[in-house]
Order: sequence, then structure tokens, then C-alpha cells
Amino acid sequence: MKLTDKTKKGIRLGVAIASSVLIFTVGILFITSCYSIYKSGPSPFTRASIAEAFSTIAVWVYITLSLVIVGAAVFFALPPEEKKLKGGRSPRVLVKKLSERVDIDTVDTRLKAKIEKERELRHVLSVGRIAISVLCAVLPLFYLLNPANFPAVSGEYNSEILRGMVVYLIFLAPLFIYEVIRVVLSDLSYNKEHALLKQAIAECGISPVKESLPTTRFGKAVKFLRENEKPIILGVRIAFVGCAIAFIAIGIANGGMADVLNKAIKICTECIGLG
Repeated sequence: MKLTDKTKKGIRLGVAIASSVLIFTVGILFITSCYSIYKSGPSPFTRASIAEAFSTIAVWVYITLSLVIVGAAVFFALPPEEKKLKGGRSPRVLVKKLSERVDIDTVDTRLKAKIEKERELRHVLSVGRIAISVLCAVLPLFYLLNPANFPAVSGEYNSEILRGMVVYLIFLAPLFIYEVIRVVLSDLSYNKEHALLKQAIAECGISPVKESLPTTRFGKAVKFLRENEKPIILGVRIAFVGCAIAFIAIGIANGGMADVLNKAIKICTECIGLG
């Protein structure tokens, strides 16, 4: 039986809604269980108390995990139909498409100067982003790595951590502001270059640029990477997932998982302030 697009959409929507409801429910159950463990005594977070609390919600957790796996299988078996975007493409994409048709060296001198000016502006904005990112990452270290700012007075851990977070956020604010400005200016620049490229094509009757064949090893390597971009990316992702699974298995085998659990319990009860 062949399913219609409407039926496929309904199945995907139903699975997505059911998964969302169950995930939200399990989240509430986890929070409730943590609170009940916290209120259970002076040393609440032990393996026994955690195991007992989890046993009461285990069925819902397993049902949710099963539905998530089923949902992934459904979306893989019934993928949504890919629709081509009508208009609305980003200025960056439009400029890239037109740049492939235009040889900048054959453009009128006046238009060429304006196009190069827009490209130089975007280059300066990109260099500025790198510089500000480095500064915003390095400058907070002078505060965070200064032992005098973290005297570790008993009972003051939370305030010291909060002060460190505030300092870091203050230094990140200029990067955030600059990034917003950069995106706006870059979009305006791409729009201007798009109009200039269209004008160059209309006025000069420029023919498409002939792509030169790579003659060096580097050029051949770049061409190979471009032609096989999707398989390479997929292979890299699979390799990362495989490494993650292998490290998880090694951690379980050598007892690292138990150590992480004990450290997490101590962090929750001592550092963050639940204890």
C-alpha cells in the first residue's frame, strides 16, 4: 500500500507530538525524583537512593527511549519531501552564483572598484571578528586564573563561581554586539555586490567564467574534496560516533562511569549548592 504525502506527514507529526509529550513528562519525573531524593535525608544522593528513585520511573524512561528510536526509524523510512525554495535565498548564495558567471578582471573599472570595495569590507569584518573573539577569550583569563579572586572561603563557593560567570559574560558582550553588527553590515554588502554583479552582466554582456582544470596536487585535492563533500562529511561523522561509542565502552569497562557518577553526586550536593 502506497502512502500519500498527507498520510506520511500525519504519521511524522503524530510521532513527533507523542515523543515531545513523553520527553516533557520524563523530564518532570526526573526533576520530581531528584527533589524527593534531596529531601530524603542528610546524605541523600547515594547509589541506593538513586536506583530506588529511578526504578519508579524506569518504565516511562524506556517507553520514551523506544518511541524516540521508532520516531527516528519513521523519519528515515518516510522522509519529508524536499521542496526547492522559491526566492528568499540569502544574499551570500546569490552573490556566489553570480560570481561564477562573472570574470572580475573583465568588468568595467568603475564597477570592479565598487565590487572589490564590498569584498574588502567583508574581509575586514571577518578579521575583526577573529580579533575580538581572541580578545574576549583571553582577557577573562586574567581574572579567572588569578587565585586572589577565588580565595575558597568556606561557604563562599557559589558567590565566587557566580562572579566568575558574570565577568566572563561581560567580556562576551562586546563579541555578541559586534557579531550582530557584522551580520547586518555583511548582508548589506552582499546585497550591494549582488546589484553590482547584475549590473555588470547587463551592461557588459559578460560570458560565464571557464573553470580551469587543477594542475597541481593541491588543486586536485581541493577538487576531490568538493566533488565528494557529502560522503567525506558522513564518514567523519560516523568516525566521531564510533570513537564516542568506543570511549564510552572503555569507560564502562575500566570503572570510569562509576567515578563520573560519584563526582557528579559530589558536584550537585557540594559545589552547585543543592546540599
